[in-house]
Amino acid sequence: SDITIKKVEPPKEFKVGDSITAGDFKWKVTKWSKKTEIGEYILNSFMGKKANGEFLILDVEVESVGKSAKYLSDSYIKLIDDQKREFSADTMAAIYLKPQGSSLAFEQLNPGVKKKGKVVYDVPKGLKVVNVKITSGLFSNKIYTVKLIG
Repeated sequence: SDITIKKVEPPKEFKVGDSITAGDFKWKVTKWSKKTEIGEYILNSFMGKKANGEFLILDVEVESVGKSAKYLSDSYIKLIDDQKREFSADTMAAIYLKPQGSSLAFEQLNPGVKKKGKVVYDVPKGLKVVNVKITSGLFSNKIYTVKLIG
């Protein structure tokens, strides 16, 4: 009998600094940091956003590797904590990041163009984040996992 047993490959786990090609984009998480607020004080008034918990900020590089211009969105990249809860980006907080324009809110990238930016999440204080989940597009369910904290 010619029955072949197919081994199911466990999903590959990526590390900070690895390149991940997901659909039309190549992603690289270069570092991460935490803050309680994003913005600045101008004449004693705060222009920005304070976290409900704390902000976890991912520094990412994204390159468009498709054949045509594609829209990039911060909704393609989410955080998963050690309780399997999923956190979406806080686009409004990212608007206040310095330098201006470093948020990856929603923009069109032409083929071969690279963009460095930051993605912000408002998460509970002391959150043990385990993974970053990157999907390859709005209608894709292929998931790539990046280990943040062991």
